[in-house]
Amino acid sequence: MKISNVKGTVDYLPQEVAIRDYLQSEILKVYTSNGFTRITTPIIEDIENLDKSEGGENLNLIFKILKRGDKLQKAFEGELTENNLADMGLRYDLTLPLTRYFANNRSKLPYPAKIIQMDRVYRAERPQKGRLREFMQCDVDIIGSDSIYSEIELINTVTEALLAITLKNFTVRVNNRRILNDLLLSMGFAAEDLMSVCITFDKMDKVGAEGVEKELSEKAVNPEAVAKFVDFLKQDNFTLDYVKQLMP
Repeated sequence: MKISNVKGTVDYLPQEVAIRDYLQSEILKVYTSNGFTRITTPIIEDIENLDKSEGGENLNLIFKILKRGDKLQKAFEGELTENNLADMGLRYDLTLPLTRYFANNRSKLPYPAKIIQMDRVYRAERPQKGRLREFMQCDVDIIGSDSIYSEIELINTVTEALLAITLKNFTVRVNNRRILNDLLLSMGFAAEDLMSVCITFDKMDKVGAEGVEKELSEKAVNPEAVAKFVDFLKQDNFTLDYVKQLMP
């Protein structure tokens, strides 16, 4: 018997488990005190749901589960592909399970639904420092409301949880496409170019402001708008107050 754990997974000693339990308990207290209720979902999902979800690069990290018995035998008799051999997989985050759960149980839930999920997720990561194949996520979500106040409530709730576990030196980064779109429009980009510009902007961490400028120039979008946007990026001032000053 091999006694070492699988790479990308961790064994926790009793004192480590006690710390993890305490932290999760404190986070859960904050979430429930703000009106959120906890649900649990299976770690296994239908492979069709996983493959067709909007998981981005995570779709390449799905632990797929082989078909069994007669189904597996029939799969071997046909074309041997991953999709033909697998019918289920392990969840790579808690978003897909939440959407399926809500669709299946919406008649039994309040509206909007304020949901807590604290569960393990699995990704077929390449084992390396800081990249685990099994880890815990502590999520809160509000389903059934498109109000910006729901977004603000989520931010306030999560920051309150961080303070409850004595984390103080943190920064909240707001990722809101509506704010970004309004900013881009104010700089002179055409509405039909917004999606393309945002795709390029998403590469900012990898290519820097110069790389963003180069790619936008190659896309032949409004050069004056590109110049304004790149100047904004080089300022490295992405606070909401600064963005508000730029908006008409």
